[in-house]
Amino acid sequence: MTVSIGWIESALTILWVAWIIHWVVGEPLYQYAKHRTKAVLKWGRTRGNILSYVLLMVSFGILQISFTGQLAFLGEGFLSDVIAVSLVGFSLAIAGLAFSVWARLYLGSNWSPIATLKKGQTLVRSGPYGIVRHPIYSGLMVAIIGTAVVFGGYRVIISIICVFLFAWVRITEEEKLMSKQFGQEYSKYKKKVKAIIPGVI
Repeated sequence: MTVSIGWIESALTILWVAWIIHWVVGEPLYQYAKHRTKAVLKWGRTRGNILSYVLLMVSFGILQISFTGQLAFLGEGFLSDVIAVSLVGFSLAIAGLAFSVWARLYLGSNWSPIATLKKGQTLVRSGPYGIVRHPIYSGLMVAIIGTAVVFGGYRVIISIICVFLFAWVRITEEEKLMSKQFGQEYSKYKKKVKAIIPGVI
């Protein structure tokens, strides 16, 4: 049965690589450099930004590692190694990545790879941002959970914890910036739309 689900793991890895490439291409490096300088001088939040990306990379990377020796138990599965389970995880990963891409594209010029405010930035409250305030992170969490289901093993627990910490770091910084920039307008938005799970939190 392991052989029959190998294509799912391969396809999922390709999807993640495509997602990462899209994210890099989506924001030219010269723009990143310009806004990074602005963020350092005005907000001093680069450590948080670096930490968040490290957590995201660890979250996905740990699913690709083959553990041996005393850490071999991390690769042992506690989910059924059947194609139906893998397909559920694969579907979740696709849905999560698609949702995050939709949110990224919907933001347009308002998007930045780091937590900072850009000149002329507006408060987007429609589309995916009418469902949750941080749809990119919601999508990534769903995608990582789906990926964890596909790859299996106790390592998925570490992976999920890392991606939730990633989202928490990013959301905490961005909420502060948005509240400072938009004041009461953002407070009303927060009361109306949940942060990451519609109608829950």
